[in-house]
Amino acid sequence: ETGVVTDILSDSTEADTVADGGYRGEQLLLAQVRSGQYKGETVQVYNYVGPLYGQPLKVGQRAVLLISTYSDGSHTATVYEYDRAVGLAVIVGLFLLATVLVGGKVGAKSLVALAVTLVCLFGVLLPSLMKGANTLLMTFIVCAYVAVVSLTIVGGVRKKTVCAMLGAVAGTALALLFGLLAQGLTRIDGLRIDDVEPLLQLRQTGTPIGLRGLLVGGIVISALGAVMDVTMGIASSLSEVHAANPELSRRELF
Repeated sequence: ETGVVTDILSDSTEADTVADGGYRGEQLLLAQVRSGQYKGETVQVYNYVGPLYGQPLKVGQRAVLLISTYSDGSHTATVYEYDRAVGLAVIVGLFLLATVLVGGKVGAKSLVALAVTLVCLFGVLLPSLMKGANTLLMTFIVCAYVAVVSLTIVGGVRKKTVCAMLGAVAGTALALLFGLLAQGLTRIDGLRIDDVEPLLQLRQTGTPIGLRGLLVGGIVISALGAVMDVTMGIASSLSEVHAANPELSRRELF
């Protein structure tokens, strides 16, 4: 949950020169909870700080709190992370403004396409994977849909855009096949990565998420924007070449 630091009861944090100025130590804070079932309550919060995690907090700063509730009704709180929601909102707002100011109508269309992508990833792909859908098949379907819809929004329905769509879908399929081949040759199962432990815990509690396809699927999703950019770039370039010299054959254009 989110909370605001109202008082610092004790503070043993100090800068560590060995860790390039990173802080070590702990704080005992009072914080007012701003969300969840304990909203409005002031609780004692422990903030454990190390060079690789956490940071000292000051009065008035916002934090994300991890509140543990026990069977007897008691609860304790620790600082999970500094609350970056306000800063992120400012950054996103500036990004949206710059995109529209620089890109105009095309920039606005690209933001709509970005919104569609986010809805597909967080509203369709992730819930489907949590319900046990085939990881790579579902990733391919969602990526292909995103490519087709995004390119249609930005480029409209025309021959150049259709070529870019076909290139993006085919490129995504080839990337998945190549990823599976590389995974097999190098004997990488995708289970020994940093964030897999909580996913394993999800499986142990009954969530049938498939883990072995996540590595390749994640790479393909990460590359999707570049794939669409390349396919549209090639289609646009060849369209210009054809317009400049209509006598060129398909083979020569290829």
